[in-house]
Amino acid sequence: MRRKALAALLAAALLGACTVPAPPEPWQSKFDADHALVGKIYDVRAASFVRLETLVSRLIGADIVILGEKHDNTDHQRLASRIVSELVPSKRPTSVGFEVLTSDRQAALDAGVAPSGRGFAPYARIAETARGHDLRIVALNAPDTMVRDARTRGLGSLDSVLAQRLGLDRALPEAQYQAIAKDMRDSHCGMLPETAIPGMVAVQRLWDAHMAERAAAAIAKGGLAILIVGGNHARKDLGIPASLSHVAPTMRSASVLFAEVSINRRTPEEHAKDYEAPALPFDFVWFTPRASNADPCAAFRRRTS
Repeated sequence: MRRKALAALLAAALLGACTVPAPPEPWQSKFDADHALVGKIYDVRAASFVRLETLVSRLIGADIVILGEKHDNTDHQRLASRIVSELVPSKRPTSVGFEVLTSDRQAALDAGVAPSGRGFAPYARIAETARGHDLRIVALNAPDTMVRDARTRGLGSLDSVLAQRLGLDRALPEAQYQAIAKDMRDSHCGMLPETAIPGMVAVQRLWDAHMAERAAAAIAKGGLAILIVGGNHARKDLGIPASLSHVAPTMRSASVLFAEVSINRRTPEEHAKDYEAPALPFDFVWFTPRASNADPCAAFRRRTS
């Protein structure tokens, strides 16, 4: 009888080691919640699924953890908050940075002013988690005036010292430029005039490089910075990790994408097609349900008509 009980316990342990734990709260997003990938964490390099504990242990070894999310999916912000909480026991996290906050707000944040604004509302929970663990809130993004100048006048409008420091004083390789340009066209449903593309590419480059520098500067000795940014900014080939190779080449980064599943994509590898890449351009991907099944381009056309 004892042998059967031990066998049952061993079987249960083995089963638990092969499965991904369910989220601690129900999914807020309901579309495609029954997709086979929902809730699973995919290690891109190993081409295998991992448990949350394994993900956290890998992230602890980085200097900068980049969490890429979809701004209107509340599950993505919830999972980001969970990762922040999971990393805290390592005693390494020192700061949490937000794309939606511009760097000209940093002095107020350091003075204890709570981040606010309609655009920040979805991230309040993450900020509360960070402040609850005495982590510094960092405003990552470039000031609006700098962004406007880059969009209308190009990266040549930047201070020459800043442009050189951020690696923005040189042209992108053509393949990278075209990849970013295509993403700009696609994200605006093909409705951007071609004359707007160079300015949009310039802004994207500025955002990534500025956030990379801000993240590197925010790291205390031996510490860890956690960034909450839009999904494409977490791309290893085009986003913040690529900018870090110039801004802070000795920094180790790890990128995690919270990805809504696609009903037409059944495997992680098939989801790489959404990025026109041979493999998902992230270190890890945590799959979630979709927040909406509405056609985003239909809504975009209504707003711009």
